[in-house]
Amino acid sequence: MKPRTYLLAALAVVLLQSGVLVTMIGNRVHVLRNGKEIVMESRAVDPRDLFRGHYVRLNLRAGDLHTSAVEIDRPFDFGETVYAELEKGEGVYWTTRKMWHEIPAESDAVFLEGIVTSQRKITTHRYSIAFQQNRYFVPKARALELEKLNRNAGIGVVLAVGRGGEAYITGIMIDGEVVYDEPLL
Repeated sequence: MKPRTYLLAALAVVLLQSGVLVTMIGNRVHVLRNGKEIVMESRAVDPRDLFRGHYVRLNLRAGDLHTSAVEIDRPFDFGETVYAELEKGEGVYWTTRKMWHEIPAESDAVFLEGIVTSQRKITTHRYSIAFQQNRYFVPKARALELEKLNRNAGIGVVLAVGRGGEAYITGIMIDGEVVYDEPLL
C-alpha cells in the first residue's frame, strides 16, 4: 500500500474515535441539561478501593424490590435489563412503582435502567437490581467526609434521568441538603 493510503486510513480511524467520544460526551451533557431531576434514597458503603481509587459505593434503595410491594410486567431472570418506573414518594425521594422489561411507548413516566443481579423466590419474588449509578467517584477527602456523614444521616443521590432510562449523578444530598454538585463536564 502507498503511504497516502495509510495516512487516509489513520485519519479515518482518528475521526471515527473522535466521533464516538463526542457522541458519548454530548449524550451526557444532553441528559444533565434536559433530563428529569430526581432524588433516590441510598445507603453508602465503603468509599475506598485500593485499585480503583476513592469512591462512595451507593446502594440505591430502588434496587432492592419485593413483588408484593412493586408490580412487575412479568418475572425477570438473572442478568436481564430492567426498567424501574419511578414515582415521587413522600418527601424528596422517588420510589419504584413498577418494573418493566421495556419502556412502554405511550408512557411519560420516569424510568431508570438497571440489571437484575439476584432473585430469590420464597413466598414472593425478591429482586436485587444494580444501577449504573451505584459508584460515585470523588476526591479522597470528600469520600471520607461522605462516609462519616452517612453513619448518622440519610443520603440522597440527585440524578438527571433521560427518556431511555439513562441517568447521571448531578449531586449528593445529606438530610435533604445538597452537599456536592457534579460539574456539567
